[in-house]
Amino acid sequence: MTRRVLALGYGAIAATAAAALLAAQHGLASVVQKLSALPALTLQMGFGGCVLALALAAGLAWFFIARGVQRAELAKLALLKARDDAIRAESEANEMAILFRDLNDDVTRLNIELAGKMRQLGEAQEDILRKGKMAQLGALITTVGHELRNPMAGVRTTLFAMRRKFKSTSLDLDSYLNRIDGGITRCDLIITKLLDFAYEKEPDLAPGDVDGWLAGVIEEEAKSLPEQICIECELGLDGLVTGFDRARMRRVIHNLLSNAADALWGLHAPVRDDPCIRVTTSLAARGVEISIADNGPGISAEVMVKVREPLFTTKEFATGLGIPSTEKILALHGGGLDIESAPNKGATFTAWFPLSRAVLQAA
Repeated sequence: MTRRVLALGYGAIAATAAAALLAAQHGLASVVQKLSALPALTLQMGFGGCVLALALAAGLAWFFIARGVQRAELAKLALLKARDDAIRAESEANEMAILFRDLNDDVTRLNIELAGKMRQLGEAQEDILRKGKMAQLGALITTVGHELRNPMAGVRTTLFAMRRKFKSTSLDLDSYLNRIDGGITRCDLIITKLLDFAYEKEPDLAPGDVDGWLAGVIEEEAKSLPEQICIECELGLDGLVTGFDRARMRRVIHNLLSNAADALWGLHAPVRDDPCIRVTTSLAARGVEISIADNGPGISAEVMVKVREPLFTTKEFATGLGIPSTEKILALHGGGLDIESAPNKGATFTAWFPLSRAVLQAA
């Protein structure tokens, strides 16, 4: 029963489909018949419309394509411009970096120069103050020196008269008189150092054989030095004649020899088996050099800083004017004093002064 119902259903469906197909065929035939009945002009107009529509479509397509291409070109140009701007900005940034670096270098250099100028200004101010104090001290020393020398001359004259008066007597006063004479000599030497430090008078330059003069001075000065100290001389100027103030230069040699002897055989000097002072002369580009070296304990770094200062001394009985007065005498000659030393390696003092103009013109 079921199969028959299904068969009837399928048949109805097939009949319905066949009827629909037949109706479609009749409709298509009718459309063809109507189209064939249309005149040729109408067909041509239809084809023309189609062609026009296709042309419009193609034109629109070309318009949009061209517009897209134009936009792509504009975008490309914009990208190229952006790239050029980026390159230019990078170049400007590099130039600015170089400029800032140069400015930083200039600022650093100017800071260094400013620091140097400030240091020079400070040194100049200290030098002005020092010179002012030294000028005042020099005026005081000159006054005191002359005031002391006058009574010292009277004491010396009185001592000479006492020697003559007591010479014919039986009184043994030589030891006392010699002590007085030694004190007068020491006071006179102190006054001489004070005046050497204070004087600004130009030296009395007289031509002379430096080596010959120095040999005589050392021979005389050696008599007052401890006999345990040996003195070696190596004079290498070969009879050079130049102008110098003999009296003042003699005091320079005396001061340097006394300092060397004190370092070797002073009150607190260490005992040495071979205390020796070596004196040498030579001719350098800056002029005559006279070096006096000892093999003593040397000068410490702390003392080296102050050794040129007036009134500074490490000795118990000294004025502290030996080195300053020596430098003053050499400075008036146009020269100076070099000091070299190291602990336990002795010290070397080199006094130098230029050759006189007469000698330079003769050369």
